[in-house]
Amino acid sequence: MVIQLGSEEPVVSMHAGGKIVWARGNEIHTANLRQVDDHVLDTLGDGEMVPLSVKDMGSTEIFPQTISHHPNGRLFAVCGDDEWIVFTAQAGFYVQALRNKAFGSGCEFVWSASGAASGTYYATREASGRITIYKDFVEETSFKPPFPVDEIFGGYLLCVKTSDFICFYEWSSSRLIRRIDVVPTAVIWSDSGDFVVLATEDDGAFVTTNMHSISAAIAGGANIDEEGLEIAFEPTYELPNEKVMSGTWCGNDSFVYISSNQKLCCLVAGQTEVIAHTDRPLYVLGYMPEHGKVYCMDRDYNVISFGLSLALIQYESDVVRQDFGAAEQCFAAIPKALHNKVARFLEGQGHVREALEITTDKDHKLDLALNLGDLQMAGEIVGELTAQLPPGADRTVNYSKWKQVGDQALKQGDIELATTCYSQGCDVTGLMLIAQATGDRSLLEKVASMAKEKEMWNVAFSAFLLLGDAERCVDTLVDSNRLPEAVFFARTYCPSKLVSKDSELFESWRKDLTSVNAQLASSLADPRDESYQDKLFAEMSNTLAAERKREGSKAAVTAVPADRYTEEKNLLDVDVTVEMSQNEQGLYAKMGWTGSVAPSGLLPETDSSPSEREVVHAPVVDTHVHESSPPAAATADSESVSSPGTDGVLVESGNHQYQESSDTASATGPDLL
Repeated sequence: MVIQLGSEEPVVSMHAGGKIVWARGNEIHTANLRQVDDHVLDTLGDGEMVPLSVKDMGSTEIFPQTISHHPNGRLFAVCGDDEWIVFTAQAGFYVQALRNKAFGSGCEFVWSASGAASGTYYATREASGRITIYKDFVEETSFKPPFPVDEIFGGYLLCVKTSDFICFYEWSSSRLIRRIDVVPTAVIWSDSGDFVVLATEDDGAFVTTNMHSISAAIAGGANIDEEGLEIAFEPTYELPNEKVMSGTWCGNDSFVYISSNQKLCCLVAGQTEVIAHTDRPLYVLGYMPEHGKVYCMDRDYNVISFGLSLALIQYESDVVRQDFGAAEQCFAAIPKALHNKVARFLEGQGHVREALEITTDKDHKLDLALNLGDLQMAGEIVGELTAQLPPGADRTVNYSKWKQVGDQALKQGDIELATTCYSQGCDVTGLMLIAQATGDRSLLEKVASMAKEKEMWNVAFSAFLLLGDAERCVDTLVDSNRLPEAVFFARTYCPSKLVSKDSELFESWRKDLTSVNAQLASSLADPRDESYQDKLFAEMSNTLAAERKREGSKAAVTAVPADRYTEEKNLLDVDVTVEMSQNEQGLYAKMGWTGSVAPSGLLPETDSSPSEREVVHAPVVDTHVHESSPPAAATADSESVSSPGTDGVLVESGNHQYQESSDTASATGPDLL
């Protein structure tokens, strides 16, 4: 069992003027940030330790548990062991001896935030719950609240916390001002007293105070009930699920704090910005505007600095208040290194156009240009980013940016810009979409080549199919190792690639299938084998003739513009093989062919005709590229592999021969453009 005694949080206090006092044991130490050389501070990076000249002030008779500065910085109080002592030191603390100004008994000590004009107020709490208020080191009043007191906090009002709520009291009259049903772990006032942070175990609540109304109500003798003045406080905003461990105000509009997940954040008008992620627990000491830095301390009493420009804080505050004239004056004092941070703040406030003019980050500028719909600027930005790449650099890093601009241009109907962006970004699918939508044959040729080069086989196949280039469709299927699909496609649209003497397509399929199932591979019927031509490939001669005729008229066919699709689409359903055997000249007229072509003679003619055989309509073949697998239809003794659009099967199993015929797709089938 391990028992932890005490707290790891350092016992320390920092005055706004830069004086730091801390206790280690009962030894008191001090340092002054104003004595650090400005050049040293300027060279410090965020999260670096500040080199301080530490001096010993002496020791105390008590073991300090808290240390707190008076607002004027010339006094500080030490509390512990149920005693409190107010110390002062000659020459601003920088002597070895401590001077005892006042002392007394009490387990807590807090200062009022009021200035010298209203006197020096402070309060103490005894273990019994009695609270005593002092003015100028003389007891002013003492009272015991009608509830158990857990803790007290100082500030512009005296705060008394219980286990269920917190009450605010006016210092001079000790009258109740307001009761709020929250249980804070810290109460942090802004410099002017207009805002107060109530940090709880779960989140931070930001409350606006109305000190003028409070003073007027007290001066007028207003009747205040047990809940206090309703007008005294007004909830402003909160940090849900963000526990504030420690924090300080920077002026009257910005609050800097460290969260429970070790993030140093700055909050302006409800918008949080992360300043830094810390690698160890830190505790906020305070902010010095002249240094433009937030100072923190770790558990080893090292002082750490983080940059936070006062001009930036004032600028953000003016923008939130929509005082753009004052904001413009503050902007001139903001270092250029912080302009990107300003741009992101403006973007968060909805001032996108102004953010675009300020930012120097190309990626951010691109996002802003796209947000505004300024596609020409967005394209220029991506072009600049691409041009800045060194020779030999990976140019794919900007492909996603080109795609962003292209997608936006496509949404706005700017086809020309979208095409340019997709081309620069090598977005094959985007170019494919545009080529199909516009019927741009030359662009489709480019898409097909790009897709094949990138091994995007589905896109390449679809592009060649739309171009009516059946041979390159077959080549694409072969290149992607889809040999069964290549054979069936060739049989349907370009049989010459299957039956020509120098063709290795069928043998490649058989060889590939042998490695999977040798018996099934041996049952494949070669269309070049004369023993199968009459029984299985009777219509091959007509199919070859149709292919030759189509190739002879290909220029005329491919010249048909895409906008004539509705007029030409019926030709896609023509059964070329059947009509060629029945009415060859009528087929020529229907298809727009001229002249006549005799059978190619690659295969002997046959007397059989489709009318003498039962016609079985085969299912449509999925021409997309799939994972390589044996043909599902080629099972021994029971099934056959059917080629859609052919006059026979390609499989002979055992002692059984299967003959099927199906509607043959036209040789012009792939021509859609």
